[in-house]
Amino acid sequence: TVVRTPFLPIPKKAAIYGLSLPGGGQFYNRRWWKVPLALGAYGGMVYVIDFNQNIYRRLSTAYQLSLKNEPHEFSNIQGFDSNTLRNLRDTYDKRTQMSYVGMFFVHALVAMEAFVDAHLLNFDIDEQLSMEVQPQLYPVLTGPAIGVAVIYSF
Repeated sequence: TVVRTPFLPIPKKAAIYGLSLPGGGQFYNRRWWKVPLALGAYGGMVYVIDFNQNIYRRLSTAYQLSLKNEPHEFSNIQGFDSNTLRNLRDTYDKRTQMSYVGMFFVHALVAMEAFVDAHLLNFDIDEQLSMEVQPQLYPVLTGPAIGVAVIYSF
């Protein structure tokens, strides 16, 4: 008969796969249920980038047309002069840039999660490791004091 040993992932490999492919580290760790969560985080950031970039392009086109005194998408809205359009365009440009930074952080976070998860899967929990919390009496000058003792045994 074949004796199967449990799969113990290598944390470094999990991080490399996580940095190489979206959800790759979670797939390597055999945490199948985490792969859609990782892909959802990436998809959310792609949506935010696309949303901000789309509005930036619309405002940029309207701003260029307003400088030429031509009608644009926002011509019918009162208060949308060249300065307002420029300020809004610059705001959405900053939001787009911050969305790219957010994508970097999501990528790093997903890879770090795979790395930490691989470490935790390798963590040895046997019967010799224990922690016990119990009440304790401590002698002090004014009399005994009541406290809590935390006892670790390895």
